Amino acid sequence: MARPFLKWVGGKRQLLPSLLSLLPAPLIAGRLSTYIEPFLGGGALFFHLADMDLGIQKAYLRDANPELILAYRVVQKKVDALITSLQRLEKKHLALSPDARREHFLQQRKKFNLEGRGFSFRHLNGDAIERAGLFIFLNRTGYNGLWRVNGKGEFNVPFGRYRQPRICDEEGLRQASHALKAKKAVIETGDYKDIETLADAATFIYYDPPYRPLTASSAFTAYTSRGFDDREQECLADLYRRMTQVGASQMLSNSAPAKSHPDHQFFARLYPGPSAHIHRVKARRSINSQGGGRGAIEEIVVTNF
Repeated sequence: MARPFLKWVGGKRQLLPSLLSLLPAPLIAGRLSTYIEPFLGGGALFFHLADMDLGIQKAYLRDANPELILAYRVVQKKVDALITSLQRLEKKHLALSPDARREHFLQQRKKFNLEGRGFSFRHLNGDAIERAGLFIFLNRTGYNGLWRVNGKGEFNVPFGRYRQPRICDEEGLRQASHALKAKKAVIETGDYKDIETLADAATFIYYDPPYRPLTASSAFTAYTSRGFDDREQECLADLYRRMTQVGASQMLSNSAPAKSHPDHQFFARLYPGPSAHIHRVKARRSINSQGGGRGAIEEIVVTNF
C-alpha cells in the first residue's frame, strides 16, 4: 500500500479516518476523474486514494516548496537512482557513533544550504537526484520531521537524535513511485491559486494549507520563507468559493479555534453555509515543546458537499 515517504509536520496520516468518512459520494462512486492537492506536504490522502482505485485518472499535485516538489518528481521518475543515493547516505550515517551522527547531520545540512543557492530545479539530472536524496536524509534525521527555513530560505532544523532512523525505505519509495505514475501525477512548484484553470465538475480538491495558529506564540508557517497569514487564508476561501461555482467537490483542513478564543468565528466567517459545512474532528499534535501537550486536539474539515 502506498504511503508518504516523508515525515511531515501537519501530515494527515492520523486524520485519515476522519477525512475518509467525509469523502464526497461522487468520488466514492467513481464519478470524479481528477484529483488536485495544492498544499501537498506528505501527501497522505493522495496516496490512500490512489490505493482505493476510485476512478481518479489524473492528479495535479502542487506545493510552494521547491525542495519538496523536486523530491516527489525524483520519486516518480528516478526512484532507482534515488534509492541508490539514499542507501549510501544511510550506510554511512548508521555506522557512526551518536555524536558523530550529529556532526554528519550538520555537515549535510550545511552542504544542502550551500548547494541550494542558485540550484536549478528544472531538470532531473544527477544533481537533482543527489539533492532529493539529501532532502529525504535531512527529513529522516532532523528533529521530528520538521521542515523549517529562515528568512534567507536556509533549512535550519536541529538534529533529531534517532537511534535507528529509516533513511532509505526502498519498498515505500517504490510504492509511492508506482502511485504517482499510475495516477499520471503532474507535480509542480506553484501557488495554490494556480489550480483555478484545472478544476471542473469532475474534480475533487483537497486543501491542507499551513494551519492558522491557535495563539500568537504557536505560529508556525515557515515551510517556505513567505509564510501564510490571515490574508492568505482569506484568499484561499475566495478560491474555494470560485471552485464551488465551477462545480468541483472540495475538502479543506485547518486548526479549530477554541470557543474561548477571541476570534473563534474566523473560519465560520470565511466558510459560511449553505455551500460550506464545517466539521470538527479529532487529531493528534505532531509537535509540542511539552511532551504532555501532544494528545488529541480538535481540527476542522470544511466540505462543500
